[in-house]
Amino acid sequence: MEGQPLFSPAGVPRDVLTRLNVEVGRGLQRNDIRDLLASQGAEPVPGSVDEFSNFVRAELAKWAKVVAGAGLKVD
Repeated sequence: MEGQPLFSPAGVPRDVLTRLNVEVGRGLQRNDIRDLLASQGAEPVPGSVDEFSNFVRAELAKWAKVVAGAGLKVD
């Protein structure tokens, strides 16, 4: 998954997240929006709320192992 993801505060109701995902997806279908994002180096990757949540969880787990393996501590 590439580009800049959208995050929300914890506790946002599921129906709000779903609606936001649908509306952002609609925006990403517009050529002018896609061109603008591409000019900034972003590559939109559409997906569901669950797909994004799973991706974030997997990335957190992966990088936690890297940090621990390197003996680093997070302050």
